[in-house]
Amino acid sequence: MEYDGFFAFDNTLSYAGHRKPTAAVQVTERGDAFYIGWTVTHAVVDGTSFWNFFNTFAEVCKGVKTISKSPDFRRNCVFYSPAVLPVPAGGPAATFSGDEP
Repeated sequence: MEYDGFFAFDNTLSYAGHRKPTAAVQVTERGDAFYIGWTVTHAVVDGTSFWNFFNTFAEVCKGVKTISKSPDFRRNCVFYSPAVLPVPAGGPAATFSGDEP
């Protein structure tokens, strides 16, 4: 079975995103259920925001009247998020080349 079609960003480096799609969505229907596969480049959204969006999308699909968690658009500091990992002693270090496009 060919699996390449399931991974739109497989082996894509961060700077290659200029010529690749920014998001990919696949909906698969099986009997009385459907499945959503969704991937987005990190340049579009961070993991916490994406996870919150997807959970909110699921709540709306279920027909809830009130969303359980409102979006948080504060951009003051990432360190206030409970989902963010602690910064190591000495601060973060760049792991990429600044010379890439």
